[in-house]
Amino acid sequence: MSHTAATLPLKPATSAQAPAGAWLRRAGRGVWKALEQAGQRRAQAELAQFAALHASQFPELAAFARPQRDR
Repeated sequence: MSHTAATLPLKPATSAQAPAGAWLRRAGRGVWKALEQAGQRRAQAELAQFAALHASQFPELAAFARPQRDR
């Protein structure tokens, strides 16, 4: 009984998964950007609240904490 082995030309698996990986990276960047923006908005709101509560006691700190459009 004789056995023969044949080698089949196979394409690397990375070429088939590259589009999915690229899509996943783009989606991840979009989610990260949205989370960063939500965090910035939350921080600005909390700093504005802090500035309003402590303006009479710490005017310099309150002025720094107020939202500034020039930043």
